[in-house]
Amino acid sequence: MLKPTIDNQRKSGDWYTCVSRCRIFKNILILLNQATTRMKILTFINLSILILFSLPYSGITSDYISTAQTSNSASFKINKFLTASDFSDADIPFIASHFNMIDTYLSKAKQIQKIKKLNPLFRAIYYKNALTHREGATEGWYVHDAQTGSRLINKNWGWYLMDIGNASYRTSLAHRIKNDLDANPVFDGVFLDDVWPRATSGSSFVREGTADPGVLPQSVIDSWQVSMRLLLGEVKASIGKRLLIINTGVYIDYFTLADGQMYEAFCHANWQPFREYYPDWQKGLERMIVANHSGKIYLAQSGIIDGATDSQIRTTSRYCFAMFLLGANDRSFFYFKPSMKYQGVTYFPEWDIDIGSPTEDYHARTGTPTYEREYSKGLVLINPSSESVQINLGTK
Repeated sequence: MLKPTIDNQRKSGDWYTCVSRCRIFKNILILLNQATTRMKILTFINLSILILFSLPYSGITSDYISTAQTSNSASFKINKFLTASDFSDADIPFIASHFNMIDTYLSKAKQIQKIKKLNPLFRAIYYKNALTHREGATEGWYVHDAQTGSRLINKNWGWYLMDIGNASYRTSLAHRIKNDLDANPVFDGVFLDDVWPRATSGSSFVREGTADPGVLPQSVIDSWQVSMRLLLGEVKASIGKRLLIINTGVYIDYFTLADGQMYEAFCHANWQPFREYYPDWQKGLERMIVANHSGKIYLAQSGIIDGATDSQIRTTSRYCFAMFLLGANDRSFFYFKPSMKYQGVTYFPEWDIDIGSPTEDYHARTGTPTYEREYSKGLVLINPSSESVQINLGTK
């Protein structure tokens, strides 16, 4: 478990200046306001965040690890989910007390039973890939290279690309998922991976038995979205009221055919190096809000590439968590993984801080490139721009 250290020293200079009692992390400022009306002015660096707390200092635990509520009043709950292909029995109590949902393999059914015994409200979805089902496969289920007729294999993960345009393939996959859930009722549904918005380029595939780049047939490319919608419809019809959560992007409304989606590149993806952000970050945030209004679950998955330093992990995780708070709602869940290997449990103590309930939708702060959202016990601000900004918080 990763528990970032806390820097309690007061700082000033290029990052920010503040006038009040402060606890300061590397690039996150948590300002603890003790009912003072003193002016608060700070310089806000690019790609940085601020979470301003309005509760008394004594309401915040000194080590930021406690999960206890800091107020007796009912507060908005920040949901967390866990993506873990493997975890140990020793992790079970922590998972049950700190997370609301997990995406894992069928082989973890016994561990899920133990988690649910500790937390009956906990939900679990099991992993299945939309493009790789081969049980009972015929040759017609495979996508073949447009030039040689060879089967195509994903060059990064080693799986065969199956033809979602084949009706028999879609039916077999839907039946497999239904049977899996019937045989493992401890799972609340399925997490369907690789629900691509479009057929990826042939450069992602090689011809079977070679290292030669594959060429996707044009017919597969042209029919991809129609075929994927048919597949999702058949899977959902097969499993009924059980959850269908899909891993997809933010440009195609596949999630209208499911109970929710994961966006695996929310804010900062776990295949991206430090400070490499997608310019359309706001689309992931807006999709989370749309999902809530549509009654859908939204799993906001963030991360950073393997090999990042502890400082880079802390910086990126806090920025992504603050972005999540801009749009967080009852149906949204957050997780951050500093690796493309979904093993074990990663957790950050600031995820347990009680900032109350949101009192407004997020919005741009007038005259600045920053965005903010006020909570009953705090204010969240992010600066996604490439410029430093001076912010006058007034008596807020």
